[in-house]
Amino acid sequence: SELNMQPYDKIKATIKFSALNNFAGKYSNYAKDIYLNGKITENSQITEVKEKPFYYNILMLRKNILNTISSNMSAKEAGLTRGIALGDTSLIDPQVYSDFKTIGVTHVLAISGSNITIITGFLFFMLLAFRLNRRISAMICAGAAIFFVALTGFPLSGVRAGIMCILLYIGIAIFRKADPLNSLGFSAIVILIYNPFAAVDVGFILSFLATLGLIVLAIPLSKALLKTLPKKKYLIFILSPVYISFAVTVSAVLFTLPVTFYIFGYLSVISVVSNLLITPVTSLSIIASSFGMAFSGINFISKFFFWVAELLAKYMIYISRALASIPYACISVDYVFIGLSIASA
Repeated sequence: SELNMQPYDKIKATIKFSALNNFAGKYSNYAKDIYLNGKITENSQITEVKEKPFYYNILMLRKNILNTISSNMSAKEAGLTRGIALGDTSLIDPQVYSDFKTIGVTHVLAISGSNITIITGFLFFMLLAFRLNRRISAMICAGAAIFFVALTGFPLSGVRAGIMCILLYIGIAIFRKADPLNSLGFSAIVILIYNPFAAVDVGFILSFLATLGLIVLAIPLSKALLKTLPKKKYLIFILSPVYISFAVTVSAVLFTLPVTFYIFGYLSVISVVSNLLITPVTSLSIIASSFGMAFSGINFISKFFFWVAELLAKYMIYISRALASIPYACISVDYVFIGLSIASA
């Protein structure tokens, strides 16, 4: 049974400890500061700590946000939105998660650079719109990036994205352009010095490789694709976002493919198509749910934005189910190797 505990509460109990025997996930758990399994064997006594650190308030804010999303949306859509907005997958429908895994879009359920970029980028735009000094706006956004990473619980992929985002806004504040490749390397060094086990954390590895793909391949690929656009202005307006999204998706998929093969043992053959259909919608979902929370004191406005977020979640659930139902949408690595053996014979 679950324990009725709050963060920083103390527990007194008889606990049976055991080693982490699952070698594949052992070091990934080490990266999350989990070193032993524990099972309560006798009655436990929970004591509330009176003086809690400041971070407790951030954790309670996170809990309040998640509860607000759940109370304003249907269960299945709320579970997905919670994952997209704050990386919480505790209430996601198993079928939805399975479909996302099959079509290769589970990365949208992890906190990454896109989450932080969307929120801080929109904040930066609003601050400039209100005529606030550009340097001050940049420093506010750097602080917002730190706060958001704290709100999500400091996942390694989020910390990586947060460090890069902070460097970007510091560069704006001091009128220097942050180099994305240097920022990625710096973020990796900082994280690995603090937590060497991060080197074997799957989420961190995938986040690092996907970002590396965006920096190294997506930009030149986008430029090459944009050169092939027709000269008509309306076609440029319509096709440019599609071409850029395609370049971004292909770059991220190619760079994370070896790890996906090795760790998960499968290949989603429609991941490029599914990412084009779903990933851009997650940005709108983050914005809609953020506005829903921001206007929670004005009921009808808040309800409207959560309604929009729910519609977007319904769309993603429908598309993922439809794509996952396609035969051989996801194939085992064994089949891939068999095919390669036959082709090379």
